Amino acid sequence: MKKENLILIVYLFSFCNLCHGQNPKTKYYYVTKKGHCFCDTLSYSTNIQGFLSEINFVDLNGKSVKMEGKENVPNVLTFYLNGITTDKIYTIPDKPSKYTKYIERVVDGKLRVYLRLQEFDAIDGSAMGLYKFYLKMPDETFYQINDKGNMNKYIKPYLLKCTEFANSFKGDFSMQREPFMETIRLYNSLCQ
Repeated sequence: MKKENLILIVYLFSFCNLCHGQNPKTKYYYVTKKGHCFCDTLSYSTNIQGFLSEINFVDLNGKSVKMEGKENVPNVLTFYLNGITTDKIYTIPDKPSKYTKYIERVVDGKLRVYLRLQEFDAIDGSAMGLYKFYLKMPDETFYQINDKGNMNKYIKPYLLKCTEFANSFKGDFSMQREPFMETIRLYNSLCQ
């Protein structure tokens, strides 16, 4: 291992340990299995498969840190940047080692909803105006919401298992963004 990489790993380990248990008023942090790392600034980039390729931040002491390459970039589960929470999810659940994305969490709770507003055309790079919409279940499985089969086979039956929700919900099971998010917020408020 290169001396520079070892120094970076030791610094990051001590930095992350320094952050544990602190709750500074910050607009930026990232989360790994080892804990939270709070920052004054934070940015990241991914490769085409959705894996992290680079993280840049300024720590709470004003030191700039740049991590590049898979041996130096930690396995980040969540980024929090200026009020937006972005989680690492597996967009094809049965192939988690191949397809990951960092997608905005738009509903939090027992059930989480994720929204990715634009997909790009792989041929010319233009935005196609589509959106991907995912629901994370308590058992860590993901279902694409705007898929009628998933809605009827998995999501709707799961929601109706909660008696409080089934008795309170008077709408239809829409796959549209706003009505669906309101449905999940209602579920999360009633079913623990």
